Amino acid sequence: MARSVFRYSLAAFGMVLLGLAASATFGHLRAERDTPKKPSSNGSSTQQASAEPAPQPNAGDSGQTTPEGTLILFTAALKAGDTARAAGFFVPEQQKQWREDLALARDKNFLGIMIGDLEQATRQPDTTSDDASFARTDKNGKKLINVKLKLYSGIWQISDVE
Repeated sequence: MARSVFRYSLAAFGMVLLGLAASATFGHLRAERDTPKKPSSNGSSTQQASAEPAPQPNAGDSGQTTPEGTLILFTAALKAGDTARAAGFFVPEQQKQWREDLALARDKNFLGIMIGDLEQATRQPDTTSDDASFARTDKNGKKLINVKLKLYSGIWQISDVE
């Protein structure tokens, strides 16, 4: 009888260890997945430092091959507080201005409102093959946010946020 109790205890202990190992592994993978990345010069990904200028997005590894992917990545950068990275999702001629505007919004704690609106924005029916828009409206139909995207050389970039 003592031998059976010992076996069951050993099996239960083994399951607990296995569960802890799996939990730690998934936690590490989740943290690694949620860390903003930027392409390095040799093609591999490295962590993005928020003090650096926003890199030019690359459709091959950034998910910007769809307007939805661009909006998701833009929102994720805002959630991480990485306004320089978020500005990199805009068309090149607007990135500098949006880097400043988004940093100011972060400093004034306005990003949370913007993130909430972006997460609830839906794709609008006026979409074409090279431009799309996402909007969130209130109960009265007033647009709270409207994000316009354009396709540039196979990469979806944000052209305007109203």
